[in-house]
Amino acid sequence: MVFSGIPFLFVFLPVLLIVYRLVPAKRSNMVLLLFSMLFYFYGEGSRIWIMLVTIAVNYLACIGMEHYPTKRRVLLSIALIYDLGQLVFFKYTDFLIETINHTASTSISPLHIIMPLGISFFTFQTISYVVDVYQEKIRPSHRLTDFAMYVTLFPQLVAGPIVRYETIEQQIHHRTVTEDGSEQGITRFVTGLFKKTVVADTIALFVKVIGRTSVIGAWMSAIGFTLQLYYDFSGYSDMAIGLGRMFGFTFPENFNYPLSAVSITDFWRRWHMTLSSFFKDYVYIPLGGNRVNRLKWIRNIAVVWFLTGLWHGAGWNFIIWGIYFGVLLFLEKTVFAGYAGKHPVVGRTVTFLLVVIGFVIFSANTLQDGLYTLSCMAGLQRLPFLDGKTQFYLRDYGVVLIGAWICAFPVLPALQKMKCTQKLSFLQPLFVLAVLIIVTAFLVDASFSPFLYFRF
Repeated sequence: MVFSGIPFLFVFLPVLLIVYRLVPAKRSNMVLLLFSMLFYFYGEGSRIWIMLVTIAVNYLACIGMEHYPTKRRVLLSIALIYDLGQLVFFKYTDFLIETINHTASTSISPLHIIMPLGISFFTFQTISYVVDVYQEKIRPSHRLTDFAMYVTLFPQLVAGPIVRYETIEQQIHHRTVTEDGSEQGITRFVTGLFKKTVVADTIALFVKVIGRTSVIGAWMSAIGFTLQLYYDFSGYSDMAIGLGRMFGFTFPENFNYPLSAVSITDFWRRWHMTLSSFFKDYVYIPLGGNRVNRLKWIRNIAVVWFLTGLWHGAGWNFIIWGIYFGVLLFLEKTVFAGYAGKHPVVGRTVTFLLVVIGFVIFSANTLQDGLYTLSCMAGLQRLPFLDGKTQFYLRDYGVVLIGAWICAFPVLPALQKMKCTQKLSFLQPLFVLAVLIIVTAFLVDASFSPFLYFRF
């Protein structure tokens, strides 16, 4: 079940909203837990036990830390070994086997393990929880149902944002669903739904057909994928945040117009912000951050960006993608420290191009395929600069691409602040309804298109 699907929009969500409003407030967490479990069971079936065991292990470890203070480090180690162990097993076992076979000329048979949905996200949430309990930033939840609801909460379960327990601890125990909050949540959800089903999925069709038959075609394919990924993932985050608001939660923002960034540092302050924050707080700072000597600082950057790439997928292209951004950030903070972000137009142009090149590596089926695309973009494959096929599809999808690129900048917030727009705010419910009708028409007419980050 996905947010951009008819079963979710017109069966699951309406039923949940009705039940949620009817039950007493003290039962609201149980309702969300049961429906979240149903949501996950719909997609994973009996493999839901993987998440249930994760919940049990981390809950018991944190309760144990409170009751047995002398065993805190041991219990933390047990929880982390389990969390990271299952992530490595399900996500990286076959990759490790293939790497060993390639480097050692062995013939170990891959296990063909199917990765559980959302394991990268709910594992990081449980890791942040046990570490925060160990560091006494938060007290452990004494009610298993409350902790289970936090881990399984369906809006952010399978693709984030990565929500830390301390962020919503008070809301888990005391929250109020207001009319204004519900209206904001619905608007945010429908906005994300439009970004996914109308914008991202339309651009996905362009990326599929444009091909690499010319230099411009190769560049437009790369730019198209970058826009597709942005609208797909930020659309999901908008939907998750909107759903949270409908049930009284305020989730952290995950995107802040990253394609308008003036530097690579600025880009990663705006793109997938909860993941960047996780690695900063639980890896980079514990390693010493930048308050160490130059050699250790380089090591810290390398570790963080190696793990960032590896987190996104079990493949060398993801690892190289992470290292690529690590190198860019290092250069930006050293060689180009006096220039990065100083000239906004130049900074945005250079940053956008570097990000596009990075996502060519990210999106490639193989590392060789990514290198071939980059060589096409560089004009090294003797392709025409512009051919008829490229011109045809640029004319066909040009309006969508230009509109998507413009709206990737904070244009809409600026328009909303204009007085003439504010005077028309009473029309917002009608506008939201119209967008929902358009989205529904797209969903009925289009084939199923899963969220890109479900792969990771």
